[in-house]
Amino acid sequence: MLDDKIKRRLSRKLKNTHLKRLITGELASLLADTPDDITAEDYCHGIAEDIVYELKNTLLRASAKVPVSLDRKVTHETNNAPNLNGAVKKLSTGVENALLSGNLQMLRALGEAIAQRDTGNSSHNPRVTLYSTMTAEIMELESIQIRALVKGSFLHDIGKIGISDDIILKPGGLTDDERQIMNAHPEIGAAIVRGVNWLKDAREVIRYHHEWYDGTGYPHKLKGDAIPLSARVFAIVDVFDALTSKRPYKPAYSYEKTMQIIFDRRGTHFDPWIVESFANISRQLYDEIAWEPYHILDTQLRRKVADHFGMDPP
Repeated sequence: MLDDKIKRRLSRKLKNTHLKRLITGELASLLADTPDDITAEDYCHGIAEDIVYELKNTLLRASAKVPVSLDRKVTHETNNAPNLNGAVKKLSTGVENALLSGNLQMLRALGEAIAQRDTGNSSHNPRVTLYSTMTAEIMELESIQIRALVKGSFLHDIGKIGISDDIILKPGGLTDDERQIMNAHPEIGAAIVRGVNWLKDAREVIRYHHEWYDGTGYPHKLKGDAIPLSARVFAIVDVFDALTSKRPYKPAYSYEKTMQIIFDRRGTHFDPWIVESFANISRQLYDEIAWEPYHILDTQLRRKVADHFGMDPP
C-alpha cells in the first residue's frame, strides 16, 4: 500500500529524531492535497526533509553552549529546554495540522465520489456536512461531538461501495431482496472503517443514520436515546437534503413541503427535540446552502471544518 511506503520513507528520513515518534505514529493516510506535478510519496518525503532541516537549524540556534543532538532527549534540566520544547511543539503541531488537513480532504473527496455515484450530485456531501455541523452548533454540542459528526457526515454512505450499480442506480423501486441488500450498507460502511482509530467516532453516523426514533429503522432497530446523538442529528439533515434536492426518482420539494414531512415524522423517524432545534435554523440552511454551487459550498465547508478542528482557515 502507498500509505505503508510513505510511512517507511518518513521513518527512514526521521530516524533518530523525536519527530519520528510524533509523526509516523499519526500518519493515517496520504496527504490528499499533494500538488498535481508530484507523487504523494515524494511530497511526504519533501515534507520530512524540510522538517528535519528546520529542526536541526532551530536546535543549533537555540544554544551555542549546550550541544544538542537530534537523538538526545529534551528535558527541563537543559537551560534552553523551554526554547527547544517550544520549537519541537511548533514543528510537530504544523505536521499534525498538515496530516489532519490531508485526512479530512481525503474523507471529503471519498464521500463526494460516493455521493456522485449515488445521487449524480457531488454537492450532497458538503451540504449535509454543513447542515449537520450548523445544527450541532445551535444545539450547543461540544467540539468533540461536532468533529465526530463532520467525519461521519463525510463518510455516511461509504458502505454503498459494497452495493452493486444495478441496485444503486436502479431507476424504479427495489425488490424486497434488493432492499435487503441496500439496507446492509451501514454495516458495510462500519466494517470498512473498523480498525481506523481516527475514524472510531465517525462510525456512529455511518452505522446508525438509518435508525428510526421509534425503533423501526435499520440495521439494528435501535430506539430513542439508544441511537447515538450524532446519528439522530444526521438522520434529519440527510432526509432534509434528499427531499429538497432533485433526484432521478423525484423533483426537488419546496422548503414548506419538506419541513411538513419532517414535522410529521417527529417521534417516529426523528428525535422530536432535534427536530425542534433543526427547525430554528432550517430556513437559513435552505436559503444559504441548498441552492449554492459546489465551489461556494466547498469554501463554506473548509472554513467550518477549520474552525472546529483548530486548523488555520484555507
